[in-house]
Amino acid sequence: MKKYLGAFMNAYAGICMIFLCMLPVGLIAFIFRIEVSAQAIMIAFLLVFVLILMVVYMFKYSDRLYSWGTFYKDKVIVKNPFRKKFTVEYNKLVDVGVGYYFHGVAHSQIIGSKIKYIYLSCTYLTKKDKVNLNMLPINESFIKVGYSDKLYKYLLSVLPRKQSISLRQSKEEYDRLLKNSR
Repeated sequence: MKKYLGAFMNAYAGICMIFLCMLPVGLIAFIFRIEVSAQAIMIAFLLVFVLILMVVYMFKYSDRLYSWGTFYKDKVIVKNPFRKKFTVEYNKLVDVGVGYYFHGVAHSQIIGSKIKYIYLSCTYLTKKDKVNLNMLPINESFIKVGYSDKLYKYLLSVLPRKQSISLRQSKEEYDRLLKNSR
């Protein structure tokens, strides 16, 4: 089962970043087509700076924006166009569960929504990490993937017994917390 490893919000951001990188290049070409002056050169330098910042951002957060995981019966293989692919075996996982992060207006607890993830970790996560999963990078010891019932059921069927129980209990706890917060 192949799955995008970010929330849908991250997918949209990743796609938009690619198109936004084309904008400064197009504006530079347009400016120099009109006239070559000191102002045009200054604007071009500014646009190149913006382009460099955007590319740095894309590389820095590429694990959140462009990672895909293929879930097999005994492992997950993670691929990213900007990084080396890696494998996480299920039997090495020590913390598996359902967590979230709050996506809101300026981190407001009033306006926004909880984005639900399934996480697979080779180390134990703190309670703080489990409610702020979007801030954790995907790497050889931690994978997060946007929650879906299909993936949840698949993981319950392929994970070793201990991890499967942990995932089930974590989801029940998450659902209970969500129900009580309404």
